[in-house]
Amino acid sequence: MHHPSTSTAGSEPLVSVILPSYGMGKFVRQALESIGSQTYGNWEVILVDDCGPEDGTREALQEFQEKHPTRRVQYLSNEKNVGCGESRNVAMRAANGEYYAFLDPDDCWAPEYLVDGMQCMSSKDLCIQGVMITDGAGVDQGPRMESRMNNLIGAFPTSLMDENFLLPSATLIHRRVIMAVGEFKNREALIYAADWDFYLRCVAAGMRFGFLRKHNCRYRKHDEAATNNYLRMMGECVKLLRMNWKSSAGWMKKSLRASLHVHLCRLVYLKISLRDWSGLKELEEAFLLDAWNLGPAKSLIKALKNNWS
Repeated sequence: MHHPSTSTAGSEPLVSVILPSYGMGKFVRQALESIGSQTYGNWEVILVDDCGPEDGTREALQEFQEKHPTRRVQYLSNEKNVGCGESRNVAMRAANGEYYAFLDPDDCWAPEYLVDGMQCMSSKDLCIQGVMITDGAGVDQGPRMESRMNNLIGAFPTSLMDENFLLPSATLIHRRVIMAVGEFKNREALIYAADWDFYLRCVAAGMRFGFLRKHNCRYRKHDEAATNNYLRMMGECVKLLRMNWKSSAGWMKKSLRASLHVHLCRLVYLKISLRDWSGLKELEEAFLLDAWNLGPAKSLIKALKNNWS
């Protein structure tokens, strides 16, 4: 990992924008344009192409670099597909910044994203900003989780044990966070849920979270998004909760145990509803975790009814 650098003017710390990409060539230009429009003065971009198809990603980055010749803009390409989490790790290892700002290639930022985030970072280790949902065409659909977000933030960090409501594209961190908690899990450990695992490890390590309600991040929901496979996502949630529960202590261990039980019941329901009888293993695990809780039995009965209907 590179040593952090500061602005040539000595006034603004360098922010490394970490951009992993796979098959998102039709969206990546907008993501890059949003970086180029930032009112914050000192940033670099490290884009890691995760062995994706030829979709114009490299060309888009070259055009972006030509528009910003004074900026460090680096293109890296993985020799094999390693997943989003490990691609972020590859980019961070090549980064020069004191701060890392994650941006997925199908998302984008408002011009004030980095300025507002860096102000928040004066007293925090991580800054999480508000998110506006957009559709495939980039049309705003309203704030993400609008009816629940205030309560989730108010109950943080306990609320994070129950579900991951944080997004990498809305996250700015100090490099010391990576030094303290480690990198994102690789593909062999977690494919889709590495983000939640990372945030949980940050909580366990006592990292200070800051929240900004301003919706400076645009999160695009579209048919090609990796999070569309709900069954696989639920399986990974169970896996990461199991890992973090076993390694945690105190109030966090208790909260993660309860969350693991809930997610096991959900996975039982999904699998048995699809006549995937491997769900009986999760059923047994849920019973052993809390023998007096009727959740597993209810999930099984509901799933069996789906099969008989």
